[in-house]
Amino acid sequence: WRLLGLDRLERRATDARFGAARDGSARLRLDAELIGADPSQRARHRQQIRIEPSGVLHVIDTIEIPAAWSDVPRVGVVMRLPGEFSQLAWLGLGPHETYPDRKASGRFGRFAGTVAEQYVPYVVPQEHGHHTETRWLSLATEDGVGVLVAGARPFGFSASQYRAEDLSAALHMPDLAARGETVLHLDAAHRGLGTASCGPDTLPRYRVKPGTHRLSWTLAAGTGAGRQVIRL
Repeated sequence: WRLLGLDRLERRATDARFGAARDGSARLRLDAELIGADPSQRARHRQQIRIEPSGVLHVIDTIEIPAAWSDVPRVGVVMRLPGEFSQLAWLGLGPHETYPDRKASGRFGRFAGTVAEQYVPYVVPQEHGHHTETRWLSLATEDGVGVLVAGARPFGFSASQYRAEDLSAALHMPDLAARGETVLHLDAAHRGLGTASCGPDTLPRYRVKPGTHRLSWTLAAGTGAGRQVIRL
């Protein structure tokens, strides 16, 4: 992944379009390329956003992975929220972390906890806290003000106090320092566990292949986030 430059992708905007609809909603389309170590190998990201008068956002992300990137860790979007958004709830598999190839012990239901509780203290800090087959999730302050994310189809997500680069740089838990923000990943696809560093590698069917990946989701803000489900 480092040889491909996936840890230092350069994002270049290629197009942006805005329009208004008769129902009062606004439409926004953003196109970009993601360039790695080899400029001839580029992923393409198209984000289509419909903003309702109420402020609810409907988003469709279409991400095309080039053939040269034959095995990537995850495909999706990431956003950073204030650290006060520390209260997490979700409807999907839980209560512990689940991954495409390690979810048989998860059960479907509504779960809640803090973002800090999603961290798993592996000997070496690494990817953690992912949840598969999610229908919706909420992140809120202790006062109940927050955001609700719902998917048109089941999706994966993780909420953490750390960025991916923080985990990659740390060799031991004391090397980690919470950033004072909540890092939310929404995943259209996520690789299974295992890197062959200790034990077998991830089975081929659990690897993220090149091609087109789509993620359709809705974002709403308000009080009582997580106590209601957005109708898509």
